[in-house]
Amino acid sequence: MNGRIADEDRAVVESSGAAEAPAPGSEPSVRTDRATLQFRKYYYDVLRGSVA
Repeated sequence: MNGRIADEDRAVVESSGAAEAPAPGSEPSVRTDRATLQFRKYYYDVLRGSVA
């Protein structure tokens, strides 16, 4: 079933441009956003300059 859903969404995903992750703290968040905010902090602190 997951493969079928992925195939249905493929065109949308492939035609979407890659957007940069918003900076941590730039959007309202809730407690369950903790992992996302940690990734965003890591992205801006470590990865951002190395991403082509």
